[in-house]
Amino acid sequence: IPTEVLSETLFKRYTIERIGMDSYDLATPGVLSYAERLLTQNIGPAAARIVLSREIENETMTRFDFKDILLETQATRQLNRELQLKSEELHKATEKLTLANERLQVMGKLKDDFLYTVTHELRSPLTAIRAQIELVHDDQNMPDEIRSQFLQATIRECERLTHLISGVLDLEKFESGNQQLALKRISLTEVLHRILENQHALLEKEGLRVQTSIGNNLWLQADEDRVEQVIINLFSNAIKHAKSELFIRTEVTPQGLLRVHIEDDGDGVAPHAVPHLFEKFFQSEDQTIRKKIGSGLGLAISHNIVKAHQGRLWLSSNPPAGRTTFTVEFPKHPEL
Repeated sequence: IPTEVLSETLFKRYTIERIGMDSYDLATPGVLSYAERLLTQNIGPAAARIVLSREIENETMTRFDFKDILLETQATRQLNRELQLKSEELHKATEKLTLANERLQVMGKLKDDFLYTVTHELRSPLTAIRAQIELVHDDQNMPDEIRSQFLQATIRECERLTHLISGVLDLEKFESGNQQLALKRISLTEVLHRILENQHALLEKEGLRVQTSIGNNLWLQADEDRVEQVIINLFSNAIKHAKSELFIRTEVTPQGLLRVHIEDDGDGVAPHAVPHLFEKFFQSEDQTIRKKIGSGLGLAISHNIVKAHQGRLWLSSNPPAGRTTFTVEFPKHPEL
C-alpha cells in the first residue's frame, strides 16, 4: 500500500473506530496522541514531540498536516538509511584503498630491492669479465694454459650475464601478457629423460643419486622449450639443496592432469618464505644476504610459464625434516 494511502487509512480507522468520530478534519487530543505514537515509531519519542509541538503551536492541525508530517519523516528516515548505506560503502572503499596503498608501498620496496639486486648481479659478471680480459690483454707473455683458463671463465660470466638478462625479460613478457607460446604435441616422458641425461654429469660431480618413476606416453599440448625450462629450473633448484639424493616421479590424476613431482632431501624451505616462493621480486630480499648460483628468478619464471599453460606449480611437501617436493601440473589435451 502506498505510504500516503496507508497514513490516511490509519487516521480514518482510528478516528472512526477508536474515537467514534465520523469527521476527522480536526486533530483532537486523541488523534494527537496517536500521531505522536506513529511518529515515535519512525523518528523516536523526542523528535516526535518536537515536531508536533512546532506544528500545533498557535494553530489548528488537520489530518492533512499529520499526513504531510508522516510522509516527510518517513522520507527523512529513508534518506538516513540510504546515507548510512552510502557511508558504509564509502568506509569499505576507504579500507580497500588503504590496503591497496599499503600493498603498493610493499611492492615499491620490493621493486627497489629487486632493481638493486639485478644491477648488482649485472655489475658482478661485468666486473669479472673486464678484469679477466684486461689481464689477458696486458700480459702478452701469459702462458697459453693460463690464458685459456681466463677466457673460459670470461665465457662462463658472459653466459651468466645472458641468463640473467633473459630471465628479467621473460618475467616482463609473461607479466605483460606479451609472451607467445609455440604450442604443439610433445612427449613429457621424452622431455624428462632428456633432462636427466643432460644433467647426469652434474649429478655425478655433486655426488647425488636420482630415483625415478616416470610414466610412458605422457603427452601434452605445450611449448616444449618452455616446459623443459620449467623442469630444468626445478631440477636445478633440487640439485642445489639436495644432500644425497633426488626423486622424480610422474602422476596422472583421475581428471587427466599430468603432474611431475621433484623431491630433494635438503633442509626444506623456511616457513616464512613458503607463501612468497613464486612472487615477483621476492627472491631479491635474500640474494644480498645468502648468494646462490644463478639469477634467483627461476621459480618466478617457472610459475609464469606454467600459468600460461593453464597449469599450476606449488610446493606440495615441506616437512621439518627436509625432503622438499615441488609439483608442476599440466592439463592434458583432450585429443591426446
